[in-house]
Amino acid sequence: MACGAALREAFPSAHISFFGHVADSNLHIALLGAGRGRRDATRGRRDRLCLVDRYHGAISAEHGIGILKRDFLDRSRSPAELEVMRRIKTALDPNGILNPGKVLGR
Repeated sequence: MACGAALREAFPSAHISFFGHVADSNLHIALLGAGRGRRDATRGRRDRLCLVDRYHGAISAEHGIGILKRDFLDRSRSPAELEVMRRIKTALDPNGILNPGKVLGR
């Protein structure tokens, strides 16, 4: 599997587990012992997310994007999709008081 190979190359001593939802093809990755710092965690995300483009995947599913993957959202969403997301956010939160700036800029 390409993702496992990329992670093993980046983090040779880490324990890597894949699990997910068969029905919706939602894949989760547990990467243990890869490092302790934010730089290591970010590098691990980049190694996994680089495969999103290749396989036309998405970086998040039922749990939402979250701030840790925010900077990678454009890897799986087009500019048009991001604009729709911004418009929905504005319609539901016209005053910008719900989690301002967390995922989508105003």
